[in-house]
Amino acid sequence: MSQPHRSIWPPREGELAVITYHYVRGAGPSSASDVASGVTDGTASPFESLHCRSLDEFSAQLEVLRRSTRVLHPEELSQWASGALAGEPCSLLTFDDGYCEHARSVAPRLEAAGLRGIFFLPVQAVRDRIALDVNRIQLLTANVPSSVLLQTLRSWARSRGASWTSTLEAAIADAVPRDRFDDLNVALIKNLLQRDLPREFRQSAIAALAERLLPLSDGEMVDALYMRCEEAAELTARGHAVGGHSATHPWLPRLSAETQAAETLDSARFLRELGVEPTFFSYPYGSCDAVTVECVRAAGFRFAFTVEPRCASADGDPLRTPRLDTNDVPVAPEDLQ
Repeated sequence: MSQPHRSIWPPREGELAVITYHYVRGAGPSSASDVASGVTDGTASPFESLHCRSLDEFSAQLEVLRRSTRVLHPEELSQWASGALAGEPCSLLTFDDGYCEHARSVAPRLEAAGLRGIFFLPVQAVRDRIALDVNRIQLLTANVPSSVLLQTLRSWARSRGASWTSTLEAAIADAVPRDRFDDLNVALIKNLLQRDLPREFRQSAIAALAERLLPLSDGEMVDALYMRCEEAAELTARGHAVGGHSATHPWLPRLSAETQAAETLDSARFLRELGVEPTFFSYPYGSCDAVTVECVRAAGFRFAFTVEPRCASADGDPLRTPRLDTNDVPVAPEDLQ
């Protein structure tokens, strides 16, 4: 993992560092994802190439947070937002995408440290057991060279006809790839497949690329990646919070107001099915605009989180709360200055 961005860490007194985690998993073929996908014979798993925090790094980072901040329980967020904790730097732990290791490995480590987190659940992945395109894209870019992906994408578009090819080439010409952690070639592929190409094109292309280039089925991917509803409910019984992360994990501002409302309302309904009132929401890709924020507000959420890389202040908009990435925070206590 990359070194922390010192300009945004640590938080000052009264500030809140909300930390974002995605993949947190152990190394080797005995990890939860390998067992779930049937990869237990020592052969390489496609999950091994994903950028992740190891569980040992995660535990070390928890120690950093405990020593340098007051790590909030999710129920304390309202108290912090009221200004009642202005005299000390605070942090909050959040986990996106409903991964199985969050329930099976991360939560027990949090509990052993006396901590609790917020786990954001996409409806399609956790309840409906359908793989998210964001995860197909991550597995593709982690396991296949960008040049091969782009060549395969162009070949596939040509097979669909001239209009598909022209659509792809126009999107490539207009692309302005940027990402804090990916190189430009990977960022280009992700931007094309996540948002820049038309929806029908993206969905068809992702399915074709995954079928040709990934060595596992959608069912195997789902079982390997996502927690189940009963695991999500168990998290709340153990004192954690679960929050909304939309239905299908789209770039919400790219959708119509009606579709954004449907995404956020479905997310709120799912939480109620789990016995939880909608309070916390994480914008997929951290992306929102004024329409998105209003849809989230109307669905009943009180706090929503972006990925703007800075610490939060109590006088900020609670529906546009910024978050740091785990890469922005030191890993071991000796990193503290």
